[in-house]
Amino acid sequence: IIKIILAVLGLIVLFVAAVGIVNTMIMVIYERTRSIGIMKSIGANRKDIHSIYIIQSSIIGFFGGILGLVFSIVNLNIIQFGLKMFLESKKITQTINFTMPLWLALGTLVFSIVISIIAGIYPSRKASKMDPIQALNS
Repeated sequence: IIKIILAVLGLIVLFVAAVGIVNTMIMVIYERTRSIGIMKSIGANRKDIHSIYIIQSSIIGFFGGILGLVFSIVNLNIIQFGLKMFLESKKITQTINFTMPLWLALGTLVFSIVISIIAGIYPSRKASKMDPIQALNS
């Protein structure tokens, strides 16, 4: 039951993060409407504009994954230190060492990039479909 509850909470966090990335990318596109119009008017095609915003979305996911890993490692060390102090206060000599395997850290980083790319597909398609004349007039 605990695994199911944690999985559901993880999915909720993942969904909120994806919505946040979509919102960020839509705002970036809204703020750069004129730039998109200029890019299209000087010859950028839909694929070029789509690629720019997908790459930007993946960079957001990369840095978000790095920050998440840093916070996880810090929290892991804090919990381990607190547990060590608690066990010492109870005169228990055994310790518990928490470690994060490398495959988990790399998998988490790749997963955050993939989720951010998926979340950036809609805004990047929206940007690539803009009419250059309307974009320049806004």
